[in-house]
Amino acid sequence: MIHRTIIILVFIFTLNYNTFSQEITDTIAVLENATDILVTRQEGVTKVKANTKDEEGFNNPFNYMVKVEVNDSIDEIELEDSWVFNPPFVRKNNPIFANRNKVRRDVVCFEHLYSGWRFNYSKNKVKDFFEIGIRQLVGIEWSKGQRYKSTFLLGFGMGCKIFKTQDGFAYGKDEDRLTILPVAYGQTVNSSQMTILSFQVPMLYKQNIRNNFNFSIGGIINFNSYAIALTEIKENNLKIKTKYKGFQQNLITPEAYAFFGVWDIGIYFTWSPLSLFHKDYGPELKSLSLGIEIYSF
Repeated sequence: MIHRTIIILVFIFTLNYNTFSQEITDTIAVLENATDILVTRQEGVTKVKANTKDEEGFNNPFNYMVKVEVNDSIDEIELEDSWVFNPPFVRKNNPIFANRNKVRRDVVCFEHLYSGWRFNYSKNKVKDFFEIGIRQLVGIEWSKGQRYKSTFLLGFGMGCKIFKTQDGFAYGKDEDRLTILPVAYGQTVNSSQMTILSFQVPMLYKQNIRNNFNFSIGGIINFNSYAIALTEIKENNLKIKTKYKGFQQNLITPEAYAFFGVWDIGIYFTWSPLSLFHKDYGPELKSLSLGIEIYSF
């Protein structure tokens, strides 16, 4: 077939970015008044032959040959470093990195929502108590691999711990010291609890294992920024409510952390080796916790 219009010869290059495979077109040449066009392709070699005419009307043969070799290894393709932002409530899907055996960085938000029970193993008048929080309001994840992906997390979050006294005891305050004292005869304690608000810096390692199971280990640094104690005592028909603030709690308390789950939900365990208060400013509070954690939404 003879074509006397402008013919654009297009060559197809295939890039193998694992599942992110697509074909990108490029212009090889522009021929005018081309005849006898023949395009062949065999074993990765593409040949183009055609006859064209110059300005004086003489025949001018056109020959072009190119060989394309496709590299199947994504590791040998030098991709630029990149940051990936994963907003909450949106499924993570970055196919260009799916099989990439290189370190990938993700900015993540609203992960590691937890709620559990803290067990007090110190000898004082404090019951086992409750905690809730989100370990990662925002953070950075470094990950590598796909099926058995390894991930390191550095984040910033916050949590709340609630400490209740045993029956017949109530929180009080002696200057800067938090006290736990028995109530007077004829009085009953409706409630007496202390709440600690903490900022958290988790440093965690996560490893995926078989059948969607995964585990994490690491440490959490708690910055205990705010503490308040609320006590309600009933005497006869009178209720007395008292609020105490301005305690001298230890500003920094580290915790050891472990997690085991399937997909993005599982059971976590933490252990705090340091007391929440120095002995001169409050009761010794050392505890461990066990609860449910949702890794990501």
